[in-house]
Amino acid sequence: MKNKYFFLVLFVFVLSACDSQRAPQATTEWDDPLWQAHYKALKPIQKFSLKGRIGISNSQDSFSSNFRWQQNAFQDFQFRMYGVLGNTYVLMNSKPNWSTLETGDDRFLEGPDASILIAKTMSWTIPLNYLSDWIKGVPTGVGQDQIAINQDGTLQTLNYQGPSTSFEHTYTVSYEKYKVFSGRPMPTKIRITNTLGDKIILSIRSWEL
Repeated sequence: MKNKYFFLVLFVFVLSACDSQRAPQATTEWDDPLWQAHYKALKPIQKFSLKGRIGISNSQDSFSSNFRWQQNAFQDFQFRMYGVLGNTYVLMNSKPNWSTLETGDDRFLEGPDASILIAKTMSWTIPLNYLSDWIKGVPTGVGQDQIAINQDGTLQTLNYQGPSTSFEHTYTVSYEKYKVFSGRPMPTKIRITNTLGDKIILSIRSWEL
């Protein structure tokens, strides 16, 4: 019984440590040469892949899994969530103007808006077409007055107000950790929240650019 209690306390401690936020850096301006060089190098990259863990929580549910994001071109990506044994929970293939989504319990959906498919199956909302840039630390769709830039030339936060549609929510994206891959600092921990109370945490193990 003592051993069970010890491991329970250890698990809670590790989970809390993984979810903790580091103190942000001091910020700089849009015209900072470090940021401009970083932004201009990453913005054109439309083919990349990354792997890691994703944690999702909202008013209805919370869960976590491994994930892989494969970006093939603009508005052309594959997103897969899977378990430790490789079993697929969610598989999305998104092309311009049409997307499909399959789940581990044999549900299949398709339609022109990938974000709507995710909302129907996962009960969380996010503008997926912007996420392909946000995940790199590029603030597409956001004005200069809605971002904060670290002094080392990386993105610290962005705030996005959705258009006048069913996804009209405010999103805050916080970039809590970076690591160098292929000679560039890339995000390795991203926290995304919205005004509905949804929270997504991406812990990224590897980038291929």
